[in-house]
Amino acid sequence: MPEYKLPNDSELTKCFIKGETDTEIAQKYGCTRQWINAKRKKLGFGSIRPFTNQANELIRRVWDVQVLPNSEPGSHHQTGPSQALRVWLRRRLGDTSLSPKQQAAAAGFETRIRRDDVVLVYSPDSVKGFYYVPREPSDGRSVIRWPDLGPGVDRDPEAEKFLTLPEEPNA
Repeated sequence: MPEYKLPNDSELTKCFIKGETDTEIAQKYGCTRQWINAKRKKLGFGSIRPFTNQANELIRRVWDVQVLPNSEPGSHHQTGPSQALRVWLRRRLGDTSLSPKQQAAAAGFETRIRRDDVVLVYSPDSVKGFYYVPREPSDGRSVIRWPDLGPGVDRDPEAEKFLTLPEEPNA
């Protein structure tokens, strides 16, 4: 069995800057992914999921999605449509780390939006939370039905940019 040496902070920093994942670093140094993740946070490198964080932030700019601890029943952020939207946004943001299953989910989400001419709606008071409804002219090319933001309140331009269907399917 090979002998491993835990990396020092300088070595870890180099790995983080190169974009190595916690799993890759853990395998390289013979330690746990959890230990690497704890060191990542301690060194101020934060989350290794920037695209997931960006997608979640874009969704939060539109809706206050109900999130319950430990994915308890009733937590809307774990529903199928919510997850499909999130992975589709990750692809739109340029995430190249999507698994084949995630790529298929993103493509399937966009295909459904286009084929069925629907948009995704979020209703915090409903059991399902997220569901599809027929597209209306006011939806334009958006993949979601924007909530009524009230008089004088504009849509977040960055969220609107990424929540709009590209001209070319699955681009």
